[in-house]
Amino acid sequence: MLKLIAIFFLIQSTTFAQTTPQSESPLLREATQAEQEAILKVLGEQNLKKIGEEALDRQEHLKNGMLGTHTVKNKQPTTTPMRVMVPQNFNPEEVERDGKPFFQQIFVSWGFDRCTHSISDLAFTTPDGNFIIKNAVAKDRQSPFNLKLYLFSTVPQYNIDIGVMFNSKWGMELNINHMKWVFDNKQPYDIEGNYNHDVVLADGSVAPFEAAKAKRDASWVDAEHSDGYNYESISAVRNFNILHTAKDRVALDARVAAGIGFMMPKTKIKFHQDAVGNYIGADNDFHIAGPGAHADIKARLVFFSKFYLQGTTRASIAKLNDVLVDGSSSRMEQLQPVTSIQLIGQIGYIYNFKKKKPTSTPVNPQF
Repeated sequence: MLKLIAIFFLIQSTTFAQTTPQSESPLLREATQAEQEAILKVLGEQNLKKIGEEALDRQEHLKNGMLGTHTVKNKQPTTTPMRVMVPQNFNPEEVERDGKPFFQQIFVSWGFDRCTHSISDLAFTTPDGNFIIKNAVAKDRQSPFNLKLYLFSTVPQYNIDIGVMFNSKWGMELNINHMKWVFDNKQPYDIEGNYNHDVVLADGSVAPFEAAKAKRDASWVDAEHSDGYNYESISAVRNFNILHTAKDRVALDARVAAGIGFMMPKTKIKFHQDAVGNYIGADNDFHIAGPGAHADIKARLVFFSKFYLQGTTRASIAKLNDVLVDGSSSRMEQLQPVTSIQLIGQIGYIYNFKKKKPTSTPVNPQF
């Protein structure tokens, strides 16, 4: 539809201002200002100018009865450089829709990450007392590489993106971001609060809670979101075309994205022992523990408009308010929001939607 409309651009230059214009086809009329703006929005100013120059060139050739006598680029336009001729029944609301799918493409990617986390106070609330481990340090924990493990399990720190592009610039993504958060209990920590239990230290000795507290020994607490520290989110995406080779055999794109989501960790926690030496704690179920937000910077290398390699740097922040402990009413809270920085590598596939066939009947231009 757009090409059919665009071909009806007639340029008025100072040369033509002194000549008698040709009669216009009764099938055409001059577009209103609103209709011209609708066309311009889709075509873009550079494309509009190029189409107008081509129309002027054709008209100049016809005027002189020969080819190649004049060039358009050297002509100086008047105050009103172009008139847009459209079919009599033209509807500007159809410009955006005609021949243009709602989604330009769908893409999906799979990959893995390395991450680092900021410190946070861990607050435990239990029926036997409440205590806080100050400035707790946590790390990720990479699974040893094994091809079968990485391709056919959810143990490694995987990342999945499923997204759509509405056009060449804007799109949306659904993200599944599996990280690991493992409390480093080997470091000395200030501990506050009270807990009515003896605890088992890393050397196997049993000590009252107050003794462990005085020694700044938190080795009796094992806490990890290792299956994992899962962030599920939705993102708005802005794409920038950096480089495209002929026929789009290879393309380099840069992307920025930002969004919000929630943390759904599967947490393993154990601390102290009961009278017969059993640890109290649990390998808990998946549980929504708090909100999060993130921002991404991506570099994407695309091959044949279908396959791509993508590298991402992501910064995310999450506040875990409601972490399961042992299946009872006990809870753990990360008192400060935890910032995580990730480096993510992915492979992906793009499905491009084809343009719809025009539904309107072409109108042959008359110059």
